[in-house]
Amino acid sequence: MAHIQLPEGLPGIRGPMVLSPETTKPLIAIFFIKYTIRLY
Repeated sequence: MAHIQLPEGLPGIRGPMVLSPETTKPLIAIFFIKYTIRLY
């Protein structure tokens, strides 16, 4: 399994978002879909 070093002090999804800004939009989309499905 691959391991990447994430910035400390940024828990949850915020660490990967700061590490790789180009992946922020897809990560937000996944979170939004998952959150929306849980509401219904």
